[in-house]
Amino acid sequence: LHYPLRRQRQMCIRDRWREHWRAKETPHELNWEWPVTEPLPKLDPEQLREVGNSFKPYTAVVDGLSPRQIGGLSTGALRGLASILALVEELGDFDLDSKALLVRMILRPDGDRRPIALYRSHVRVWGRSRRDTLRDWARFNASDHFINMQAGRSAGDAVWRSLVLGTAAVYGCESVAEALWDISKCYENVSYSTLFRLAVKLGYPLRILKVSMHSYLWKRLLLFDLNVVSAALYPGRGIAAGSVGATFEITVYCLLAMRKLAAVSSIGLSLIHI
Repeated sequence: LHYPLRRQRQMCIRDRWREHWRAKETPHELNWEWPVTEPLPKLDPEQLREVGNSFKPYTAVVDGLSPRQIGGLSTGALRGLASILALVEELGDFDLDSKALLVRMILRPDGDRRPIALYRSHVRVWGRSRRDTLRDWARFNASDHFINMQAGRSAGDAVWRSLVLGTAAVYGCESVAEALWDISKCYENVSYSTLFRLAVKLGYPLRILKVSMHSYLWKRLLLFDLNVVSAALYPGRGIAAGSVGATFEITVYCLLAMRKLAAVSSIGLSLIHI
């Protein structure tokens, strides 16, 4: 008796996220020219082995192969995988068989759903292998004090800074007010063309961005309770929680606007991802 009601609710959820992502039943395309950039240093077998073994033993597995099993491959097999990943970065996308993305729709306390992308294991190993490249970019190009998503920083830093500034203002007989702006559907409202334009301005690693953005256009299958899977959707905007580049891309998206605000205002600013 409950199945028709559950199915109807799942279809309503799918339709709502279809609107958020401006999705359709056929793939979107990135219709612009990418600047020519130097290839990234090729990944080596030991690097891939170390990355594969860095995943937790009970990490999510959607294709029957754990990232840790990739870490256990022979040196020759990992050398072959490194060559494949170099081709992926050259072409800007993975192969056709990899381009299907399960998205777990996690129930939130307020009744809404939070989508978490479950990438295939070899995609996750590639992403984590390039994380240090993204961290280096952030260290040299986005080290602004109001960005609290870098390695070594946390939401607690912004809280501490706010507390200290507030305490100092009170001792100076000044008034203090604090406002928290929770941007609803932050990831889902990211425009790909705007993200690309800002990434070029900020010198973001475009070869990584191209692969990442193409992955957001892949066929998405929403995964509900009891492992019920929806019909496919092809998003037209929005980045995916679960992507290694997601927080870096949000930084790219907001950085220049926050710098302008900081330059003309005495208000303390912090960008936090929770």
